[in-house]
Amino acid sequence: MSKRITARESAIRMLSARSHSSFELAQKLRRKGFSADEVDGVVEELKRSRIIDDLEFGKEYANHRLERSFHGPELIRYELREKGLTQELIDCVLESIEEGQVLASAVKYLEKRINNKWESLSPDKRRTACVHALIKRGYPATISNKAYDIFIAADSY
Repeated sequence: MSKRITARESAIRMLSARSHSSFELAQKLRRKGFSADEVDGVVEELKRSRIIDDLEFGKEYANHRLERSFHGPELIRYELREKGLTQELIDCVLESIEEGQVLASAVKYLEKRINNKWESLSPDKRRTACVHALIKRGYPATISNKAYDIFIAADSY
């Protein structure tokens, strides 16, 4: 019983630092040496008491990555899969993000990342380079093109 309390305490300590998916938390607890039964019990207990909630974790994570790291929906989808979320939860998370949020994030990325070295490129090559940079970060092509148009129209460049 004391090991169970220790596993729970360890989990609570981890969760006090930042949110975790149930999969992530289970992995970390196993790495700390807790048995599979202990880990499964603690994770289930924390889910029942709503201390961990994979859907809420996914939404928080996606918003953070979109707003702070300028990751688009496809890159976020991949990252959430790596965090152990189910496809159903990932779809719910991504459906909760509005297109306007994604577009604003893409424009901000261009504002922060585009520098003078791109000035020497022709307008067509500049557009291609910017759109490809956004697509590599997980933004859809349609959003990437709109973001570039907004970026240029705002005279940010």
